[in-house]
Amino acid sequence: MFNYTSDGTKNCVVTRIFEETTTKEITAEYNLPDYLPDVTRILCTDAKLCRAGKYINGSVLEFDGEIYFSVIYSTADGVIKCAKFSSEYDGSISVGEYSGDCDINAESVIESVGCRLQNPRKLTARAKVKVSVDAVCAKCTSPAVTGKLTPDEEQNVQSRTDVLDVCFRVSATDADVKLEENIEIPKNLPQADEIICVLLEPCLTDIRASDGNISYKGNILAKILYSALQETPSSQPEYRCFTKKLPFSGDLSAAGINERCYCTGNCCVTSSESLLSPDADGEMRTIELDAVYSVYLDAFCNASSEVTTDMYSTDYESSTEEENVTYETALTSRTFNCTQSVCAEINDDDATEVVCCRATADITNAAKSNGKLVFEGNLTVSAVLYDGNELYSGKTFTSPFRAECDAGFVPDGFDYTANAAVMDSTCRIDRGNVCADVEIGINYVIFAKSTASVTSKLSVEKDKPRNVSSVSSITLYYPSKTDTMWDIAKKYGTTRAEIAALNGINGEIPSGDVMIIPKRKAKKPIYTKII
Repeated sequence: MFNYTSDGTKNCVVTRIFEETTTKEITAEYNLPDYLPDVTRILCTDAKLCRAGKYINGSVLEFDGEIYFSVIYSTADGVIKCAKFSSEYDGSISVGEYSGDCDINAESVIESVGCRLQNPRKLTARAKVKVSVDAVCAKCTSPAVTGKLTPDEEQNVQSRTDVLDVCFRVSATDADVKLEENIEIPKNLPQADEIICVLLEPCLTDIRASDGNISYKGNILAKILYSALQETPSSQPEYRCFTKKLPFSGDLSAAGINERCYCTGNCCVTSSESLLSPDADGEMRTIELDAVYSVYLDAFCNASSEVTTDMYSTDYESSTEEENVTYETALTSRTFNCTQSVCAEINDDDATEVVCCRATADITNAAKSNGKLVFEGNLTVSAVLYDGNELYSGKTFTSPFRAECDAGFVPDGFDYTANAAVMDSTCRIDRGNVCADVEIGINYVIFAKSTASVTSKLSVEKDKPRNVSSVSSITLYYPSKTDTMWDIAKKYGTTRAEIAALNGINGEIPSGDVMIIPKRKAKKPIYTKII
């Protein structure tokens, strides 16, 4: 279990040690109940999943999850229905050998969603789940010292340190939150006869970190497809669709969270049920919605960690071994929204109306260009179309999108994590095309990637005392522009404090001054007699 804190740890750096992605192909079957008519055409397929569950089994990460399918279809008697079913998945990835304070994370993304008609009574849905796994560990690099030094000799070992801003992640989950809402059908739409489908698209609009707490706000975009109440029961059903934004919010406590943490997250709806009931006027306009959602938040926090970058002995000749450690620093986070308009040609020229549509978005890349932070991704649109003469069809297409915001102080070489969700969407028929106007919400965190050289080992040679000249009584040194107090002290086997005291220096080297180097008494070599 990862245990790093905002206090940091001396000579420890959080570094990524493993990163891999695997893809699982999922298939789910649904057999229609006997009381429903045969399926003639699939109109729209929706699939949702939450984060992958993760379990460590030795050097193997085991993961599992569940996909929730919603399939809108038309039947042999010309009506629209919706089937809801789910499928579980699982898998494993070898993460190799690791030790110490580590955090292993698994993120899941759904791709290539589709459904086909196996026979008039059987639907077969499919999807691909891409699971990305990464492991980060707190790598401690306290230098090892060889040479069996006495306590006094240990005091004469000089160390140079640097403070790094090291990022670590704190995750928090608000699981299985109940949402109960009465949604009223607008008065400009007809009353409802039957609820066909309620599609729920959650989007986080604000995530904030404070002392020991993460707060979040968002909206669930509810798209309700229903059949209108007919004056003549035998007449052909008419279908309507409208949207309603349902706000949600919450607060989660999490150890290690502070104002220096930058947050991102996502939300998924795991179940929903709807019931049609009369409103206060007795009209069938109230939809009683009971849903369950889960929120997954990540806070990326910076800790100040002191690392050793150089060492030497003032008594004996010594040498160091170095190693490079990589780490990230969280720089900024933001949530913003953008609008996109995408179109696709429809083969059925007779389609004159969009009955209902939905859209999903995902991020595939982020880059810095001309002072802008540019996110690229894919927008998938599914629409149910009507030709005005009892024929319904479906159109699903994917189109790339691009969203820009100010890059601010984002460095050229950076890393990121980002989530995209649809905040609103409308569709229309335009000259043989179905077009969608989509509002997308994006939340992201930007990281700076760095590498530091740290000292892993100091080897002290006790048979080689520092060579102190017996000829000169003083040593004068003319520093160059690139010299530091550390460089000069290490070169002559003295200390920065002794040089500063002898030369009356407060801070670094004054430009152009001649320096007096203090002379230290030479140690006698220590020999080991071998018999």
